[in-house]
Amino acid sequence: DLLMQAPVSVIGAAIRRGRSLRQALDRLERLKAARSKPDASGGDDTVPSLNEMHGLGEAGSWGQDLAVDLKAWADGTLPWSDVDRGVLLHGVPGTGKTTYAKALAKTCGVPLVLGSIARWQAKGHLGDLLKAMRSAFDEAKAKAPSILFLDEIDAVGDRERFDGDNAQYSTEVVAALLECIDGAESREGVIVIGACNHPNRIDKALTRSGRLDRTIEISLPDASAREGILRWHLREALKDVSLSEIVERTDGASGADLER
Repeated sequence: DLLMQAPVSVIGAAIRRGRSLRQALDRLERLKAARSKPDASGGDDTVPSLNEMHGLGEAGSWGQDLAVDLKAWADGTLPWSDVDRGVLLHGVPGTGKTTYAKALAKTCGVPLVLGSIARWQAKGHLGDLLKAMRSAFDEAKAKAPSILFLDEIDAVGDRERFDGDNAQYSTEVVAALLECIDGAESREGVIVIGACNHPNRIDKALTRSGRLDRTIEISLPDASAREGILRWHLREALKDVSLSEIVERTDGASGADLER
């Protein structure tokens, strides 16, 4: 009966390779219960929760699943090894990858730690960059359970394409990032989300199993999602006015375009 009543997305989140039927059914119960409750994430009302975002597709389902997993892990009913610990988000600029990370942290009720190559490079030379990188991971571990968001991770590059005078520098950056993500000292309780516009430019080692091994695209919003995004930013304004004309005219617009 439980399987017959549950949505396909919920069943998919509950059943995984290596998980027994009993474990899958127990997890299905938790997922159903969590999704039947109203969003109680609270916090900054300028940041939406996942329930208030539109057009997320698989990213929305994954995030809701993660919120359930983190609570179960915190309650001691789910081992850390059964939690998805890394994901790579990609999409064209303006599709809301950073907003998604904020919404995910809000929905999960955990701190968000921000990092990026540009942010770390601003600290100085290579040694300062690596120190800033490790500091971001240390901060996330100190705040665990937490989400570490690595923006524009494609800026790290791909070691197979490095050449010239900067090859050694870039190789050391990639190696250090791999070491941090692997967590020589356990990073239990830390979810790492990488975001980029060009997933094909990322070192293949970063997306190997146990690292950012799930890749999810956030696409440009369709008509229904565009209306939802507009309603979110309008709040109570124009609530009785049809937005169909502007929704039609904004075909191909990103979430950032709609906010502007």
